Amino acid sequence: MYILSVDEERQYFSFLQRRSISENGNLHDVGRLMIQQGLRPEEALTIEKSGVDLERRSVKVSKSKSNTGLRTLKLTSETWQLLARRISSEGPWIFPSSRRPGAHITKLNCPHDRAMARLGMNWVLYDLRHTFATRFIESGGDLATLKDIMGHRDIRTTMRYVHVSQHHQFQAMEHFEKSRLALEKNYDGRQLPLTSGE
Repeated sequence: MYILSVDEERQYFSFLQRRSISENGNLHDVGRLMIQQGLRPEEALTIEKSGVDLERRSVKVSKSKSNTGLRTLKLTSETWQLLARRISSEGPWIFPSSRRPGAHITKLNCPHDRAMARLGMNWVLYDLRHTFATRFIESGGDLATLKDIMGHRDIRTTMRYVHVSQHHQFQAMEHFEKSRLALEKNYDGRQLPLTSGE
């Protein structure tokens, strides 16, 4: 499990934009859906055009590893633009296969591995989903909401995805300290009245 830094994310996606590592920019676009929406790779690859609602800015995940994974997600501005661009292609899939007409792409591991070798990096495609989860929590999102966005059945699974950075922990403690000091400053020293029996 690996959480990308912002610099690593920029390097990776910039490289994918400059090089034709995967046909039609598929790896780039699937990766953006994963890091911006928290999708599993297979969920992104099986997005049906009929499940994309550009007006409501949402996408329906209709194929997942469990019933809990079947969900509708609000699109970010970037993923809305990505899906709007891809929706005009032939066939029912956002990521159609060029080798199997009428089917969708099934894997992008090989082009991802080629990108890793060229960049000197070492993380798996699924780590984009872990990175989304961590960043969601670091941005102030809550675990219960993240559980539903990611399509988990159990919040304990969601908790395993989140690895808050040391920097974020320090910021959280600074915020806590400011709040604590503000409470102490506003405290005027009055004791609460004792209840009977104390």
